[in-house]
Amino acid sequence: MNNSCTPLVNFFDTPQFLTIALHTNTVLSTPIYFFGLYIILTKTPIQMKEVKWYLVNLHVTIILFDYSIGLLTMPILLLPSFAGYPLGLLRHYGVSTIDQTLIVFCLCGFMITAIIVLFESRFFIVCEFRGKRYWSMIRKKWIAFLYVIVILYVLPFKYLCPDQEPAKQRLFKNCLEYRNMQKSKYDFSPSLIRLQRLPCLPSYIYNAPILVLVEDITYHLTVIIVWLVVCFNGLIALLIYIYWNTAKLLKNHRMSPQTYQIHRIFMSALVIQLVIPFCTLIGPAVAVLTSIITNYYNQGIINFVILSITLHGSVTTIAMLIVHKPYRLAVKEMLRKCSFQSTDVSRREMYANHVARMMSTTQ
Repeated sequence: MNNSCTPLVNFFDTPQFLTIALHTNTVLSTPIYFFGLYIILTKTPIQMKEVKWYLVNLHVTIILFDYSIGLLTMPILLLPSFAGYPLGLLRHYGVSTIDQTLIVFCLCGFMITAIIVLFESRFFIVCEFRGKRYWSMIRKKWIAFLYVIVILYVLPFKYLCPDQEPAKQRLFKNCLEYRNMQKSKYDFSPSLIRLQRLPCLPSYIYNAPILVLVEDITYHLTVIIVWLVVCFNGLIALLIYIYWNTAKLLKNHRMSPQTYQIHRIFMSALVIQLVIPFCTLIGPAVAVLTSIITNYYNQGIINFVILSITLHGSVTTIAMLIVHKPYRLAVKEMLRKCSFQSTDVSRREMYANHVARMMSTTQ
């Protein structure tokens, strides 16, 4: 598309910066991911065996979500417009941009669902309630339904995509008309100001295979917000009921103080494990919402938002290894053994060198 304006672009706005940053993050995060997975599989104590595979499920979905953004799609987002194009591996294998978008949305939904399923497992194992036997019969179907409903929520996004060529023409035409009218001496329609979302852009963006996901964000935003509110309220309700029920069991002498203490420590560690990385997502979420509400475009900020989201997995893994005492002690023991072996090897080398010098002196 022809564009006579001169864009103001720095290195942080470019696809090169995003590519380098995301590849660097992937290289640094991958050992952390798999070390965390190894610790869960091999160092989970007997007291935590009921939640071991739920922790594995959550950890794997977090890894897949981070890889979906930081390696497989690597999106250049043109917020506040719901448009962009991918730089990741999937584009080299013929996966369409809309299908890549659906993969990211689904994995994000699966990750949030895995959190709910993890806390539901504690609810089912620890709590005593009427109808528990019936719930044990249907809970696996309920868990499967949660994952299916994520797909059912996301799938319509594909069929609500506008016709791309007219949508891209409207997207960039509004920008150009707005800039031209700014230069004129005449007043222009407020509706056109509302439509204006993108400023002067570099030519490589105009020539990129851009996907306009949606022009009217009402349905998409409503679905996302409603689903997040339902999930958040359900999670809070589970936490409140678990704490209330276990306190009641302790009061009625149906749970020993030792068991209650172990459960309380584990639940607190689990909440901290999830809250710490959640805080890393608050900044990106605020930036995205501000961009959408105020129609403000800044590619550098959006690139840092993408990078911040991909840091979520490594922060979650490190938090898990720190807050759960069995994992923390296991890591300390591994570090102690490595340090001891390194010191032992160094001493052996020093002794061998000393013996060699003595032998050479006697000769």
